[in-house]
Order: sequence, then C-alpha cells, then structure tokens
Amino acid sequence: MFKSFLMRLARKLLESALGQLTKQFNVIDDQVLNPLNKIVDIVSGGAWIGEGANAFMDEINTLVIPKVTSIGTEIDVTKTLVIKAEDLIVQADERVSQLVNSQLVDAFKFY
Repeated sequence: MFKSFLMRLARKLLESALGQLTKQFNVIDDQVLNPLNKIVDIVSGGAWIGEGANAFMDEINTLVIPKVTSIGTEIDVTKTLVIKAEDLIVQADERVSQLVNSQLVDAFKFY
C-alpha cells in the first residue's frame, strides 16, 4: 500500500513538472516570440526604414529569436527526458514487483 502511494505521488510530481514545463514553453511563445515576430512584420512592412532599422532587424533575426527559440527547444528536450524518466520509474517498479512476487512464490512452494 505504501509503495502504491509513493508511485502515485511520484507520478503526480512528474505530471506537475511536465505541466510547469509546458506553461514555461507557452510563456516563451506567447509573451516573447509572438510579439517579436509581430515587430519584425511591422518593421519589414516599412514602418521603420534605414540603417537603424536594418541593424535592428539583423539583431532580432540573428541573435534574439534564435536564442529564445533555443530556450524553447531546451524546454522540449527537458519534457522528453522527464517523460523518459517516468517510463523508467514505471518499468523499474514493474520489474521489482515481478522479482518480489517470483521470490515469494519460490519461497512458499510446497512439494
């Protein structure tokens, strides 16, 4: 019973971690990338022209957006690793249960 409680708790903690990672990914997308892309569209549309605009666009497109995108990628990688960790925990728990059950069966075999 205690073991099943611990497994449920571990799963809830992993679900919570995945939820938080998803929220952070959405924050990056909604509050950083989307506004940056709108600014790029506005400037590209001619709202600002000249050397300053060109330098701004170059910096946004070559530095800022790639860095922000890499943060999102790292969050996705982390989510994938958390899911793999959950799978490993479940597999380990199942294997331990099988071993314990087989040892109990072997220990109490009556001939």
